[in-house]
Amino acid sequence: MHTGKKPDSTSSPLGDLEPPILSEKKQADNEDIRQLAYHFWQQRGSPTDSSEEDWYRAEQEVAASNGKSRAAHHV
Repeated sequence: MHTGKKPDSTSSPLGDLEPPILSEKKQADNEDIRQLAYHFWQQRGSPTDSSEEDWYRAEQEVAASNGKSRAAHHV
């Protein structure tokens, strides 16, 4: 059944099922990744190519950091 409501481009694929805290955590992680990637990029002399490698490295470090903090909470 079509409700006539346009899909919200900012909505989660899980719709209303995604807890707001999870959404806030994702936003915080993305901000951490952005800042860390920028830091890595600056450390490399702000080259005009391959900023993706800085983003990937930042994603890995934030994920590792999150894993460590989760493990500490379960001890």
